[in-house]
Amino acid sequence: MLILRRTDVRAERLSPRRYPDMKDQIRGKAEELTGKITGDRGEEMKGKARQGVGDVKKNVRDARDDVRDEMRKRNDENPETEPGPDGDRYSR
Repeated sequence: MLILRRTDVRAERLSPRRYPDMKDQIRGKAEELTGKITGDRGEEMKGKARQGVGDVKKNVRDARDDVRDEMRKRNDENPETEPGPDGDRYSR
């Protein structure tokens, strides 16, 4: 049982879902630096905007995860719910 618990902990820590959000931030930083080096203010602003998009996506994903966690907590407290089509619980 201890081995299973260790495996579950590792699965939670190695969450690859955050990398798509970082893609926008990294690409935006690269565009911003390219604009600074070449003196192209348009490219620099485009990079800053892309970084902002990445930040917004990250914040929305974090909020969505918080809402899902809270719903799962509430559903675990209420045993009269049953699993939905996508595995989440909903009440009838």
